[in-house]
Amino acid sequence: MNMPTKRLAGRILLYLAVLIVMLIVLFPFYWMAISGFKSPDALFQTPPMLVPIPWSTEFYQRVLKAQSFFRLALNSLIVALSATGLSVFFATLGAYSITRFRYLGRDLVAQLVLFVYMFPAILLVIPLFFIFRSLHLVDTYLGLILAETTFALPFCLWLLIAFFRTIPEEIESAALVDGCERLNVLWRIVVPLAAPGLAAAAVFSFISAWNDYLFPLVLINSDSLKTLPLGVANYVTAESTHWGEAMAAATVLSLPVVIFASLVQKNLVSGLTAGAVKG
Repeated sequence: MNMPTKRLAGRILLYLAVLIVMLIVLFPFYWMAISGFKSPDALFQTPPMLVPIPWSTEFYQRVLKAQSFFRLALNSLIVALSATGLSVFFATLGAYSITRFRYLGRDLVAQLVLFVYMFPAILLVIPLFFIFRSLHLVDTYLGLILAETTFALPFCLWLLIAFFRTIPEEIESAALVDGCERLNVLWRIVVPLAAPGLAAAAVFSFISAWNDYLFPLVLINSDSLKTLPLGVANYVTAESTHWGEAMAAATVLSLPVVIFASLVQKNLVSGLTAGAVKG
């Protein structure tokens, strides 16, 4: 077998491997979405159908027509966007400080950031509950937004530290020599150059806050402040599980994340790989 044939065979095997991995990864999402288009009778049909015949939108209609659905969606959107904005804003300031200024404990702070992110949310929720209760922040938008920010901020800060280190400091030095103030350098020069890293941090923060179930479960009591993950969980009760509605609601819950990630896809890939190669 000559070299061109070997290369062709290698590419074919590589593409097949990628295709198989994609099918394995995407099939659960496909099955979740397609289950919402099945009729109640076909939901547990044996053998199961990969393509429902006939198609039915009954489950999606039940979910979208539920009185609380749009209120839950609005609450999730408010919390996710607010937590994303706070996380990216403070992570930008923190990462710029760590990578551009020299002060005592700078390296220790950078190491502790990654160390803090290693703790699961379940270890943070109880201390946060008692702190927020003493501050009268339980069962409020602000309390939930701050809780989501505390979980997303360490990762965003760690990600932006790696990204800011790839931006040449000479660009900022030239601007400072020309009379530009430090904050103007950050917002007008560094932030535009760091757009891929900011996009990656924003996507992570949004997904984390949008999909979170634990913090709303512990910190929110009022029905008017509950989020979509809590609404999806309501379809699973001790007496029965409404699988069709749960699948449809979970699919609707996933759509904003997919749309948001697709809009920043280019910046997301370069942002996640920032710092892998030293410029």
